[in-house]
Amino acid sequence: MRSVRDIVKYHSMGLSIRKIHDATGVAKSTVADYIKRFKELGLSIEQIDVLDDDALKLQFFPDVASVVVSRKAMPNFNYIHQELKLRKKTKVTLYLLWEEYKEDNPDGYQYTQFRVYYRRFVKKTQPLHAPDTPCG
Repeated sequence: MRSVRDIVKYHSMGLSIRKIHDATGVAKSTVADYIKRFKELGLSIEQIDVLDDDALKLQFFPDVASVVVSRKAMPNFNYIHQELKLRKKTKVTLYLLWEEYKEDNPDGYQYTQFRVYYRRFVKKTQPLHAPDTPCG
């Protein structure tokens, strides 16, 4: 939001789009877009300065707040990870756990996306995991 504030400030000082681009390094088309949004909002520079970053973001980019998040059920990766830890004893694989997940969630994630989310989970919980940690 720093660049939005800078662009609005430079615009209110009377700088051209090209000069604002040179000063901020933001693409001229983006500078023009932010100026257009600023004018459409009808806010003063003082009102912009008072807004915190979240409020400013909602003002300039209201569509971002209304983006629909996936309605697919997220797998229980804690359970999946525990099951995979026991895989030598139980012969469980990530694919078998995905099939179990799909039985309960027919509209759920496909196997490739399931693996991507599982790997992210492992990376977050064990950033320096051992090579023998199951990642599918």
